[in-house]
Amino acid sequence: MKEILTYGNRKTDMIGWDISTQELKDKAFSELFKILDEEWDIFSYLENAESKVLLNARKGDSKHILKLLNLTQGYEYCDWNTLTLRS
Repeated sequence: MKEILTYGNRKTDMIGWDISTQELKDKAFSELFKILDEEWDIFSYLENAESKVLLNARKGDSKHILKLLNLTQGYEYCDWNTLTLRS
């Protein structure tokens, strides 16, 4: 089975990443986090609180990246999904 992470919003095309291994999963969620943080400025509301989670996520900590992505899942521009493809 192959697992895929997908992301898109009304202003962008759908993109996807292979997340079939833990290494691929960490890399994909890190790339998604960077898109949401740098292009869409999703996490700026946490900057004033000096959030340790945000600081660690920006340093590449996969646990904190996933925590923030799950926290904002479903917000505008934050709609991502994981799919399992069967052969």
